[in-house]
Amino acid sequence: MIKNYLKLSKFGIVFLVLLTTLLGYILGPNFSYSVLCFLIAGIYWVSSGSFILNQASEHLLDSQMNRTKNRPIPKGVVSPDAARILGWLSVLLGLFLLMYVNILSVLLAVITILLYNFFYTLRWKKKYPYGAVFFGAIPGAMPVVIGYSANTSSILSIECGYLFLIMFLWQIPHFWSLAFHYKKDYSQAKIPVLPIYFGEDKTFFHIGLYTLSYVGLALLAPLFLNTSFIYLIIALPLCLKILFEYYCFYRQKNWLPFFSWLNISLLVFLSVPFLDQKMISFYLSF
Repeated sequence: MIKNYLKLSKFGIVFLVLLTTLLGYILGPNFSYSVLCFLIAGIYWVSSGSFILNQASEHLLDSQMNRTKNRPIPKGVVSPDAARILGWLSVLLGLFLLMYVNILSVLLAVITILLYNFFYTLRWKKKYPYGAVFFGAIPGAMPVVIGYSANTSSILSIECGYLFLIMFLWQIPHFWSLAFHYKKDYSQAKIPVLPIYFGEDKTFFHIGLYTLSYVGLALLAPLFLNTSFIYLIIALPLCLKILFEYYCFYRQKNWLPFFSWLNISLLVFLSVPFLDQKMISFYLSF
């Protein structure tokens, strides 16, 4: 039962959501353990419920793809209606918990649910081979913003803007490299993704373009966040490693190393500024 729930709620992705939410929160100007507990609990239930609703909406598509046909709903372990009820109960519980954080976090969570479960899942994903990834990257970048919003009364800051953009840009090469590997599955389900509609050459061009944008923004982090040279010492070799793995991906069509280093890099680019800030504060205290 627990195993099916974890599959239904996409726990692996939920864990990343929680981690980026946490990093967004601790990069804010304040800190409270009680607020953090309600934030993490709320985001867990909101994101879990949102992914359950996503699977309930896409169970027919999932049944046509080798990668997803063994999910609980296509296998008949859980009915779509039962999943919808469970999803909505999870979402409502999460929103209730976020009310103990602040209204801004609740509002941002509601916007994220609407963008992901209604606009992206039901409309954009099935119609726009190029634009859907950008539309989908907006709710995908919101967890770090929600985390930041739990720590401040405003998200209209250059720091929060950077956090949103770094997650937004990361998702584009992340998704297209995944789509490249599973293009046969997407073709069977008739989901318009870049490798199917525009071919491999254009796909690699766009992956390379947004990878450059992503690592370029990461190297500019000191302009947006309170970081020192320590951040650049760590970020620069990692950026070069990502570009090298992209080159290998392009030449050898081996997607996994590039995909894996992208995921590692996001956590580094979000966590190192926090550690760097703590080191700066430590030295200034003497």
